[in-house]
Amino acid sequence: MVSNDIKAAAKTLNTLGVPGDYGPQLSRLLIRMWQEVAKGKPITKSHVDKIINELSIEQENAEKFLSQMCERDKKNNIIGILGLSQLKTWHHKFTVKGIESHTWCAWDTLFLAPLLKQTAYVESESPLYKKMVKVTISPDKVEKYEPSTAVLTMVVLDPKKDDVSTLQLLWDNICCKIFFCVSREEAEEWMKGRPNMTVMTIEDGFDLGKEAFSKISKLS
Repeated sequence: MVSNDIKAAAKTLNTLGVPGDYGPQLSRLLIRMWQEVAKGKPITKSHVDKIINELSIEQENAEKFLSQMCERDKKNNIIGILGLSQLKTWHHKFTVKGIESHTWCAWDTLFLAPLLKQTAYVESESPLYKKMVKVTISPDKVEKYEPSTAVLTMVVLDPKKDDVSTLQLLWDNICCKIFFCVSREEAEEWMKGRPNMTVMTIEDGFDLGKEAFSKISKLS
C-alpha cells in the first residue's frame, strides 16, 4: 500500500511535469526509446523514424517531443532520454541484461527498472563519503541494497516556485541533488546548506517512482 505522503509527492512531481502528461502515443515512444537506449548503442535517425512509423505518430510531433528530452552525440544520434543515458559522465551506473548505462540521478534507477520490466543492478558512489552503494531493483520491488543503511536524498519542490520545464532546469533543480548515501547521517550532513531536501528510504523512492510514472507504466 502506497502511503498518502508518497501519493502527494508524486502528484507534486506530476504537476511540475515529472513526468508530463504526454498522452498514449508519445508515452509509448518514450518507453521504446528507453528500451533502445538501454541496449547501449546510439540510436540513428533512421531507426528513430522507423519506431515513429511503427507507432503511427505524426513525425513533427514525435521530433518535437524527442528534442525536448533527449541527449545526442555529435552525429545527432540519440544516446539518452529522460533519465537514462549512454554517457559515462553521469554518476549512477545502471546495468540491465549485462549492458551498462547510466542515469541522471539516483531516483531514475528506481523508476526505470519497472518501466523497462527488467532487473537492474545499480552502482553509485555516495556524494560525501565517496562510498559505493549497490542496489538491485526488479520490476516489482527493491530486491536488496548494500550497505543495509543506505538511503536516498530527494528534493522537495514547489510547483508555484520551481521550474523544471527544460532539460537544463531538470538537471539543475532535481538531478544534481538526488543521490544514494550510505547512511542517514551522510545524507543529512550532505544536505546541510542545500534547502528543500529530504531523506527517503530506498523503498519509498521506488514507490514514489511507480506512483509518479503510473500512467506511463500502464502502457509499457
